[in-house]
Amino acid sequence: MVHSFKNPKRELLQLVHKFEFISINAPTLTILDKHVPQGYAFLIFNTQGKMAVKAPLDFILPNHFLGIPNNRAVNFQLSEGIQCIIAICFASKLSKLLKLDFSVVENKIIDLNTLTAFTELESELKNNHDQNQMIKLIEDHLYKLYHRNYKEDEIDILYNQIINSDGSQHLPELTLLFDKSTRFFRYHFRQRTGLKAKTLLRLARINHLWHYFNIKKTISFHDMVYTGGYHDQSHMIKDFKEIIGETPTKFFTRDLKNVKVLSNKS
Repeated sequence: MVHSFKNPKRELLQLVHKFEFISINAPTLTILDKHVPQGYAFLIFNTQGKMAVKAPLDFILPNHFLGIPNNRAVNFQLSEGIQCIIAICFASKLSKLLKLDFSVVENKIIDLNTLTAFTELESELKNNHDQNQMIKLIEDHLYKLYHRNYKEDEIDILYNQIINSDGSQHLPELTLLFDKSTRFFRYHFRQRTGLKAKTLLRLARINHLWHYFNIKKTISFHDMVYTGGYHDQSHMIKDFKEIIGETPTKFFTRDLKNVKVLSNKS
């Protein structure tokens, strides 16, 4: 399995974090591993092979779908050769553009064929499997959606602050910047991102620990507790296991090559 990244065109940088390309050229190869969420939403366009969610849920994914941010790691299975383009998007803006409530989406997946906003794009992509042409069509379509007088609001600002952080901040400190109630943020943040703001902070902290490990290449629980801003070692391990489904020791000592691809990390 190989993958690469591409930055979106300048006009889309506020909506699309980056594009990822995943390719498996061996039709008999099946890959099963975890996607560790970061809080992004995904527009996934798969032109070959099969993608599926595995235990505890088991279902085949549509070829083109919208993925809502998850609150914990999800097992994905890729088989029969894969040629996939992923638009990694800022969830708060994508949900607002599409007028969707991300908090009520079943299984965190929406088939793009069911969204009228993508009817035209789906038609254009139907007989076009050239990667460069597909990217152009996707970018042009997202540009049309985004530049309909989009105005960034408090939820966008809070979301961006958290997703670009190390997760060590306290939510009350972040929301003090806005003249809105706690109830306002509790309700609207989950609608727009599919996550509670505190959950997104936890995801940011776990991903920061992964980044820290990639730099240090060694496991030091003392350093991880300090770097992550946890109360103690047991707090850190409990949080890590609830989100990743593995202890830090098991996770960081196994082969993470496929996890990085599925988690959109370089």
